[in-house]
Amino acid sequence: TYFYDLPRRILPISNGMTAVVIDLVDPERILAVSEDNLADGSIIKDKARKVKKHFAGWASTEMIIQLKPDLVLMPETSDITKVQTLRDLGIPVVITIAPRNMEQIQSRVLFTAKAVHAENKGKEVIAKMNAKLTAIKEMKQKIGNGKKTIIAFSSQGAYGRKGGLFDNLCSVAGVINGAAGIGLKKMDHLSQEQIIQINPDFFLLPKVNNDDSYAKEIVENPAYKGINAVKN
Repeated sequence: TYFYDLPRRILPISNGMTAVVIDLVDPERILAVSEDNLADGSIIKDKARKVKKHFAGWASTEMIIQLKPDLVLMPETSDITKVQTLRDLGIPVVITIAPRNMEQIQSRVLFTAKAVHAENKGKEVIAKMNAKLTAIKEMKQKIGNGKKTIIAFSSQGAYGRKGGLFDNLCSVAGVINGAAGIGLKKMDHLSQEQIIQINPDFFLLPKVNNDDSYAKEIVENPAYKGINAVKN
Protein backbone atom coordinates (compact mmCIF):
# COMPACT_ATOMS: atom_id res chain seq x y z
CA THR A 1 0.00 0.00 0.00
CA TYR A 2 1.41 3.38 -1.04
CA PHE A 3 0.97 6.69 0.77
CA TYR A 4 -0.50 8.50 -2.26
CA ASP A 5 -1.10 8.00 -5.98
CA LEU A 6 1.96 7.88 -8.24
CA PRO A 7 3.65 11.29 -7.78
CA ARG A 8 4.98 13.01 -10.90
CA ARG A 9 5.86 16.42 -9.44
CA ILE A 10 8.07 15.48 -6.48
CA LEU A 11 9.65 18.24 -4.43
CA PRO A 12 12.40 17.14 -2.01
CA ILE A 13 13.13 19.69 0.72
CA SER A 14 16.75 19.56 1.94
CA ASN A 15 19.89 18.43 0.15
CA GLY A 16 19.81 15.10 1.97
CA MET A 17 16.32 14.31 0.71
CA THR A 18 17.28 15.35 -2.82
CA ALA A 19 20.26 12.99 -2.77
CA VAL A 20 17.94 10.11 -1.89
CA VAL A 21 15.13 10.91 -4.35
CA ILE A 22 17.43 11.57 -7.28
CA ASP A 23 18.70 7.98 -7.08
CA LEU A 24 15.15 6.59 -7.04
CA VAL A 25 13.24 8.35 -9.84
CA ASP A 26 13.86 9.88 -13.26
CA PRO A 27 14.78 13.59 -13.22
CA GLU A 28 11.57 14.56 -15.02
CA ARG A 29 9.55 13.40 -12.01
CA ILE A 30 11.44 15.82 -9.73
CA LEU A 31 9.81 19.23 -9.77
CA ALA A 32 12.78 21.31 -8.59
CA VAL A 33 16.03 21.10 -6.62
CA SER A 34 18.12 23.60 -4.70
CA GLU A 35 20.95 25.29 -6.60
CA ASP A 36 23.31 23.86 -3.97
CA ASN A 37 22.89 20.49 -5.67
CA LEU A 38 24.23 21.87 -8.97
CA ALA A 39 27.57 23.08 -7.62
CA ASP A 40 30.80 21.34 -8.61
CA GLY A 41 31.25 20.19 -5.02
CA SER A 42 27.92 18.32 -5.04
CA ILE A 43 28.13 14.53 -5.41
CA ILE A 44 24.79 14.53 -7.27
CA LYS A 45 25.46 17.49 -9.58
CA ASP A 46 25.24 15.49 -12.84
CA LYS A 47 21.79 14.14 -12.01
CA ALA A 48 20.61 17.38 -10.39
CA ARG A 49 21.42 19.39 -13.51
CA LYS A 50 18.90 17.29 -15.44
CA VAL A 51 16.07 18.61 -13.26
CA LYS A 52 14.43 21.53 -15.10
CA LYS A 53 13.69 23.89 -12.21
CA HIS A 54 16.10 25.16 -9.55
CA PHE A 55 15.66 27.40 -6.54
CA ALA A 56 18.08 29.30 -4.33
CA GLY A 57 18.44 28.53 -0.64
CA TRP A 58 15.58 26.92 1.29
CA ALA A 59 12.15 26.61 -0.32
CA SER A 60 9.63 28.86 1.42
CA THR A 61 6.00 27.89 1.95
CA GLU A 62 4.95 30.39 -0.71
CA MET A 63 7.42 28.97 -3.22
CA ILE A 64 6.25 25.42 -2.59
CA ILE A 65 2.62 26.42 -3.13
CA GLN A 66 3.50 28.20 -6.39
CA LEU A 67 5.38 25.14 -7.69
CA LYS A 68 2.26 22.97 -7.21
CA PRO A 69 3.94 19.68 -6.24
CA ASP A 70 1.95 16.47 -5.93
CA LEU A 71 4.35 15.22 -3.23
CA VAL A 72 6.65 17.09 -0.86
CA LEU A 73 9.35 15.18 1.02
CA MET A 74 10.63 16.88 4.16
CA PRO A 75 12.98 15.86 7.00
CA GLU A 76 11.66 15.58 10.54
CA THR A 77 13.59 18.72 11.48
CA SER A 78 11.26 20.82 9.29
CA ASP A 79 8.98 23.52 10.69
CA ILE A 80 5.77 21.74 11.70
CA THR A 81 3.77 24.91 10.95
CA LYS A 82 4.95 24.79 7.33
CA VAL A 83 4.06 21.11 7.11
CA GLN A 84 0.55 21.71 8.45
CA THR A 85 -0.02 24.70 6.16
CA LEU A 86 0.83 22.64 3.10
CA ARG A 87 -1.35 19.74 4.21
CA ASP A 88 -4.26 22.11 4.92
CA LEU A 89 -3.98 23.26 1.30
CA GLY A 90 -4.23 19.66 0.09
CA ILE A 91 -0.54 19.24 -0.77
CA PRO A 92 0.69 15.76 0.21
CA VAL A 93 3.66 15.95 2.58
CA VAL A 94 5.71 12.96 3.74
CA ILE A 95 8.09 13.40 6.68
CA THR A 96 11.27 11.31 6.86
CA ILE A 97 13.69 10.72 9.71
CA ALA A 98 16.97 12.59 10.03
CA PRO A 99 19.29 9.55 10.09
CA ARG A 100 22.01 9.16 12.72
CA ASN A 101 23.61 5.92 11.52
CA MET A 102 23.91 3.63 8.51
CA GLU A 103 20.86 1.55 9.42
CA GLN A 104 18.69 4.66 9.58
CA ILE A 105 20.08 5.89 6.27
CA GLN A 106 18.97 2.66 4.65
CA SER A 107 15.59 2.80 6.38
CA ARG A 108 15.05 6.29 5.01
CA VAL A 109 15.92 5.15 1.49
CA LEU A 110 13.35 2.34 1.64
CA PHE A 111 10.71 4.59 3.23
CA THR A 112 11.25 7.26 0.57
CA ALA A 113 11.20 4.63 -2.19
CA LYS A 114 7.75 3.56 -1.04
CA ALA A 115 6.54 7.17 -1.01
CA VAL A 116 7.60 7.72 -4.64
CA HIS A 117 6.47 4.26 -5.86
CA ALA A 118 10.02 3.03 -6.50
CA GLU A 119 10.45 0.17 -4.04
CA ASN A 120 12.46 -2.03 -6.42
CA LYS A 121 14.83 0.84 -7.14
CA GLY A 122 15.16 1.41 -3.40
CA LYS A 123 16.25 -2.19 -2.94
CA GLU A 124 18.83 -1.73 -5.71
CA VAL A 125 20.24 1.34 -3.95
CA ILE A 126 20.52 -0.60 -0.67
CA ALA A 127 22.27 -3.48 -2.44
CA LYS A 128 24.87 -1.07 -3.87
CA MET A 129 25.36 0.50 -0.45
CA ASN A 130 25.90 -2.90 1.14
CA ALA A 131 28.44 -3.84 -1.53
CA LYS A 132 30.41 -0.68 -0.76
CA LEU A 133 30.18 -1.32 2.98
CA THR A 134 31.57 -4.81 2.45
CA ALA A 135 34.47 -3.37 0.45
CA ILE A 136 35.15 -0.85 3.22
CA LYS A 137 35.13 -3.62 5.84
CA GLU A 138 37.64 -5.64 3.83
CA MET A 139 39.84 -2.58 3.38
CA LYS A 140 39.80 -1.87 7.12
CA GLN A 141 40.92 -5.44 7.84
CA LYS A 142 43.90 -4.99 5.50
CA ILE A 143 44.88 -1.64 6.99
CA GLY A 144 44.72 -2.82 10.62
CA ASN A 145 44.20 -0.66 13.71
CA GLY A 146 46.26 2.39 12.75
CA LYS A 147 43.30 4.76 13.05
CA LYS A 148 43.68 8.39 12.08
CA THR A 149 41.82 11.32 13.64
CA ILE A 150 39.70 13.52 11.41
CA ILE A 151 37.87 16.82 11.85
CA ALA A 152 35.20 17.78 9.35
CA PHE A 153 34.17 21.32 8.45
CA SER A 154 31.00 22.73 6.96
CA SER A 155 30.55 26.34 5.87
CA GLN A 156 29.53 27.10 9.48
CA GLY A 157 32.63 25.56 11.07
CA ALA A 158 34.02 22.27 12.41
CA TYR A 159 31.38 19.79 13.58
CA GLY A 160 30.88 16.13 14.56
CA ARG A 161 29.01 15.64 17.84
CA LYS A 162 29.14 12.17 19.43
CA GLY A 163 26.28 9.94 18.25
CA GLY A 164 25.52 12.08 15.20
CA LEU A 165 25.49 10.87 11.62
CA PHE A 166 29.07 11.96 10.86
CA ASP A 167 30.30 10.29 14.06
CA ASN A 168 28.69 7.02 13.00
CA LEU A 169 30.06 7.25 9.46
CA CYS A 170 33.56 7.73 10.90
CA SER A 171 33.10 4.50 12.83
CA VAL A 172 32.04 2.69 9.64
CA ALA A 173 35.07 4.11 7.82
CA GLY A 174 37.51 3.14 10.56
CA VAL A 175 38.63 6.64 11.48
CA ILE A 176 38.32 8.65 14.71
CA ASN A 177 35.93 11.59 14.78
CA GLY A 178 38.03 14.18 16.59
CA ALA A 179 35.03 16.23 17.73
CA ALA A 180 33.28 13.32 19.48
CA GLY A 181 35.00 13.72 22.85
CA ILE A 182 34.45 17.46 23.18
CA GLY A 183 30.80 17.26 24.20
CA LEU A 184 29.27 19.18 21.32
CA LYS A 185 25.50 19.58 21.24
CA LYS A 186 23.39 19.48 18.08
CA MET A 187 24.26 22.41 15.76
CA ASP A 188 27.37 23.26 17.86
CA HIS A 189 30.77 23.83 16.25
CA LEU A 190 34.32 23.46 17.52
CA SER A 191 36.28 26.50 18.60
CA GLN A 192 39.74 27.19 17.20
CA GLU A 193 41.25 26.27 20.57
CA GLN A 194 39.44 22.91 20.59
CA ILE A 195 40.67 22.07 17.09
CA ILE A 196 44.26 22.79 18.16
CA GLN A 197 43.76 20.65 21.29
CA ILE A 198 42.49 17.69 19.26
CA ASN A 199 45.38 17.97 16.75
CA PRO A 200 43.76 15.86 14.02
CA ASP A 201 45.65 13.99 11.33
CA PHE A 202 43.25 15.17 8.62
CA PHE A 203 40.84 18.01 7.88
CA LEU A 204 37.79 17.21 5.74
CA LEU A 205 37.08 20.52 4.00
CA PRO A 206 34.12 21.58 1.85
CA LYS A 207 33.79 23.76 -1.20
CA VAL A 208 31.61 26.75 -0.39
CA ASN A 209 29.81 28.62 -3.18
CA ASN A 210 31.64 26.40 -5.67
CA ASP A 211 35.18 27.53 -4.84
CA ASP A 212 38.07 26.51 -2.58
CA SER A 213 38.61 29.82 -0.79
CA TYR A 214 37.03 28.65 2.48
CA ALA A 215 39.17 25.50 2.57
CA LYS A 216 42.26 27.58 1.76
CA GLU A 217 41.41 29.98 4.59
CA ILE A 218 41.28 27.08 7.08
CA VAL A 219 44.52 25.48 5.91
CA GLU A 220 46.41 28.79 5.86
CA ASN A 221 45.18 29.89 9.30
CA PRO A 222 48.43 30.63 11.23
CA ALA A 223 46.91 29.15 14.40
CA TYR A 224 46.78 25.73 12.71
CA LYS A 225 50.33 25.59 11.39
CA GLY A 226 51.42 23.14 14.13
CA ILE A 227 48.51 20.75 13.60
CA ASN A 228 49.30 17.38 11.99
CA ALA A 229 46.59 17.88 9.37
CA VAL A 230 48.37 20.99 8.12
CA LYS A 231 51.99 19.94 8.67
CA ASN A 232 51.50 16.67 6.79
